[in-house]
Formats: sequence, C-alpha cells, structure tokens
Amino acid sequence: MRMYRFEGKIFNENVPQSVPLELWYSNKRHDNFTLASEQGREDVKADGYRFVRNEGYIDPIPSIT
Repeated sequence: MRMYRFEGKIFNENVPQSVPLELWYSNKRHDNFTLASEQGREDVKADGYRFVRNEGYIDPIPSIT
C-alpha cells in the first residue's frame, strides 16, 4: 500500500493562483463534502448537495501520477 500526504495552508482571502475550498452538504445523505475542483463541484451538484460556504482558499492541488 502506498501512502500519500499533502500539507499546505488555507488562506482567509483569495490570493493569486489560489482556488476556493468549498463546503457542500447533502440533506439526503446527512453528509458533508469539501472540494476544490470544477469536477468535484459538478459531481456534488449531480448528487443533490447544496453549497454551504467557502472554507478558505488553497493552492491548486497537484496531480498525482
């Protein structure tokens, strides 16, 4: 098994090249989902989640290869 670890900062304000870290909630599932990508946003909308708030701003997520 391979483990990955990411560490970073969450900014209070939008800084250059940062992306919003969004919190979404599903009443149907009683579940929270935190995302930082357009694909994640599309997925949670399709599953009926509703936007709650921006938690802050983060550096873009690097891709894992």
